[in-house]
Order: sequence, then structure tokens, then C-alpha cells
Amino acid sequence: MRELDKPQPGSSVTVDDAPLVDEVLAATPRPDWRGETLPLSPEEQLAALRADVVKLKDSIAEIASGASRMIVDDVRTAVRNADHKLAEHIVLAIAIAGAAGFIAGVTMRRR
Repeated sequence: MRELDKPQPGSSVTVDDAPLVDEVLAATPRPDWRGETLPLSPEEQLAALRADVVKLKDSIAEIASGASRMIVDDVRTAVRNADHKLAEHIVLAIAIAGAAGFIAGVTMRRR
């Protein structure tokens, strides 16, 4: 006799109804009425694989979302650090910019 929570052959199986691959594999081998082992039906195997694919897709989406948030946070931190360094050394930054402008001006006049 088959388990009641397993889909019957010929029935439509949805992803929500399908057991996970691990559960299906744990349920094998299944003895039939003669005590012989029956393989899982293709429908049961496919339903279990579909459920795992859906879970895998969701996990990948969560990982990608977390990674993108980390990158954005890292960029914001780098910009903030650059702003703080510039603010700390404003006189040096102005002197360097002035020197670069002076050198560029002298170089342009000689041409």
C-alpha cells in the first residue's frame, strides 16, 4: 500500500505538494504488495527536483541581494573615508591643486 502523503501516479503534482529530493530518496526503496522494491515514479522524481530547484533559485536570489548590498556599503564607506581624509588635510589638498595648476599654466605659456 502506498503512503497517503505521496502523490499518486497520474495525479497533478504541484511544487508545494512535492517532497524534497532528500525526502524522496529517504523513502526509497518502497516495497510493493509482494515485498519487491518499486522505483520512484518519474512524476515523483520530477516533482521533488522541481521543489529543490525552486528553493535553490530563492537561495541564489538571497545571496545575490546580500552581495550587492555589501558592495554598495563598501563603496559608500570608501567615499565617506575619502571625504574625511580630504577634510582633514584641506590645506595640503589646496596646495597640491594650486601647484598642479601653476605647473600646468607655466607649461601652457611656453608653447
